[in-house]
Amino acid sequence: MKKKVRAAKIPYTSSKDPISILRCVVRAIKEEPRRYNQDVMVARRGDSTLQLEKWWPRCGIVACIAGWVCAVTNRRGSIPVKAWDVWDRARMILGITDQDSDGLFCEGTVGGIPGTRSHVCAGINHINKFAKKKWGRYVSK
Repeated sequence: MKKKVRAAKIPYTSSKDPISILRCVVRAIKEEPRRYNQDVMVARRGDSTLQLEKWWPRCGIVACIAGWVCAVTNRRGSIPVKAWDVWDRARMILGITDQDSDGLFCEGTVGGIPGTRSHVCAGINHINKFAKKKWGRYVSK
């Protein structure tokens, strides 16, 4: 009999402050690097878009920065919109422009192999550069 794996809890924030929201995103991807793939808007366990099988994180979600913005601001810890709506929803949550969202959310902007600590570090550096330029503050050290 297979042992059922309990889903990992996803960090949540009720804050409307974009820096606090991005800090929560950083916490989520630091806790479990397999959650983060900047080249995937959002994929849920069972989706045919990613063939990860044993590689899936316990929470069952793999997403980019935009996907994690949506997830950490949803009390249920899920992404309540279709993949093609994630970008716009995350942009509205953070209160940024279309041009800003292109710079923060665009695929191919983060190096490293998805699901690894190096990809997470590159993603955090990318978030920090964006936040410093946009709001004059870093999200994480």
